[in-house]
Amino acid sequence: MHPPTFTLFDRKTKDNTFNSRTFFDEVSDIDAFAEDQDDWRLIMDGIYTYSAYWDNRFHSGSFVRIIAGAKIGNATLKNHKCLLLYDHSGLTVEVPATYKTLIEHHFQKSRAMYIICATTPNQPPSKVTLVPLEWNSAWGLELTWLKVHELQWKEPSGIRVCVRPLFNYTDTFRIVEFIAYYEALGVTQFTFYNHDSVEIVRKLIKYLQKGNYSVELLPWNLPTAITDMWSVGQIASINDCIYRHMSINSYVTIVDLDEFITPRHVMTMQELMLVHEKRGRMIGSFVFRSCVFCLEYRQDIFPHYIPHFITQTCVRRENWIYPFLIRTKYTVKPSQVITAGVHHVWELMPGSEERLVPASQVLVHHYRSHLCPGNKKDGGKSEVDPMSRKYLNHLLRSKAVKIWKELF
Repeated sequence: MHPPTFTLFDRKTKDNTFNSRTFFDEVSDIDAFAEDQDDWRLIMDGIYTYSAYWDNRFHSGSFVRIIAGAKIGNATLKNHKCLLLYDHSGLTVEVPATYKTLIEHHFQKSRAMYIICATTPNQPPSKVTLVPLEWNSAWGLELTWLKVHELQWKEPSGIRVCVRPLFNYTDTFRIVEFIAYYEALGVTQFTFYNHDSVEIVRKLIKYLQKGNYSVELLPWNLPTAITDMWSVGQIASINDCIYRHMSINSYVTIVDLDEFITPRHVMTMQELMLVHEKRGRMIGSFVFRSCVFCLEYRQDIFPHYIPHFITQTCVRRENWIYPFLIRTKYTVKPSQVITAGVHHVWELMPGSEERLVPASQVLVHHYRSHLCPGNKKDGGKSEVDPMSRKYLNHLLRSKAVKIWKELF
């Protein structure tokens, strides 16, 4: 059986008071990552893998999908096969391996890719590795096994936000504002990847977890040999996050820490998407247009007792709204995704479609410097857009903000 052929191309606000002394006394030091946790590792000459998922969504057969990275032109990519391990029987099975380079590599030498290993229907392996084509069990070669995550199709629920790998990121308050803001939009879970974050960021995540926030910080120790992958492997992390939570969450949203999805006429993401899902079509991806709130513009001044929320003080934006698929961000039904990109999904399951949501219904507020013409404080082609201020009350009552205040 061969794998399918791929085509490239609310929670309501509650009383969030808590005993801060007891809370912070109970929080221990940052725990080491579990030994069996996914991370980048060398699996064959020049081929590095991060995670593996058993995919049984296709009528043409099931297979293991490995998220990997390698330098393009690596001869090893065409001279290896998959070795599947079935723990319940101790059986190992050799199957052919094929690979597909993911788009948006920006012509870097190192690129993210899928490595596909066909499997027997309804029999997910527990582990997978790659070996040379001429390998046999008599070699005595020490193998590097990769855990295979099984996509168990339980009833998914909630919305998760996935963020690109954190690289030398230090602004803990922006993380807290980000979480509190999306919490107001109905997001229940958050996933970050830790490439090179400072200790205070890791500490903040730990405290949020202790405060019953569903926030995970996954290791992303990209090997030196492939650190030239575009944006420290962002495209690989996006696809990993979608597959990792495919059977857990109803929706997954892909945004960066400086991007805030803001519905215009409703309060939550669920309400926004429900409008489109009522039309009876299978929508796999909702794409939102983006606009820039220039940090060079003069910001509003709030009373000293209100924290400096960037979403509340920066309300002047460019009146130019980017067209669809340029700097857009999106929310997906993860079960409908085959290959995702940075700004939109490249490939959905057959029968599923992409919905381009009008700017009159939602905009992505992108808070950035150096994207505005002339970078003037009072730019000519700009307008005041205070739509995000409808979330101010939630931000002020957010437990995440209270945790940050106690910690810093």
